[in-house]
Amino acid sequence: LVLFRSLLQSDVKVVAKEMCDRFDEHPAFHRQGEDWLATNPLPVSTEREVSTLSQGEPVYRALFIRQEAILLG
Repeated sequence: LVLFRSLLQSDVKVVAKEMCDRFDEHPAFHRQGEDWLATNPLPVSTEREVSTLSQGEPVYRALFIRQEAILLG
């Protein structure tokens, strides 16, 4: 079993919501938590994220996990 993580983030709430809705429609993806993530789980932030946060604006983040069985042969 292999886990794939997808971090979705945007500084535009309607865009972040639309991305999450698309991932929610796929049965293999499961959102981790219902609320937006308060911090970026990755070790490096994007330039856009740094700029947005420095202006006191929010960044909307969601983490999705995909479980997939991979046959090794």
